[in-house]
Amino acid sequence: MASPAFAGRTQIIVQWTHQIDWFRVQATLDNRAQRLGYDSDGNDIGSGTVNFYLYSPDENVDGVVRDLVAMEKQQQLPPGMQIGVAIYKDTARKDWAYRAAYPTGLKNFDIMYRKN
Repeated sequence: MASPAFAGRTQIIVQWTHQIDWFRVQATLDNRAQRLGYDSDGNDIGSGTVNFYLYSPDENVDGVVRDLVAMEKQQQLPPGMQIGVAIYKDTARKDWAYRAAYPTGLKNFDIMYRKN
């Protein structure tokens, strides 16, 4: 069974593969979390990426992705952002892969940078 904190919630990864002011990005994501309907669950830096972990109710995932893209276009987030959304392989949500959600044309998404 899924943990109560994440039951019915989907992981969204917001990622950059270049240097950014991650303190500013974390603050921006944290400040917008309640309004946009997601929980901000920290970040990691390494393996060539800066990743921010968000959790959204399943039914709001596409709307959160659209809002994040709008924030980038309004220069509230740095350019060059990529977004991946977890696709769960089991009901316990302990096994998943990511689908590339942004930018258009991104074929693969991974939390670690890999040159194609």
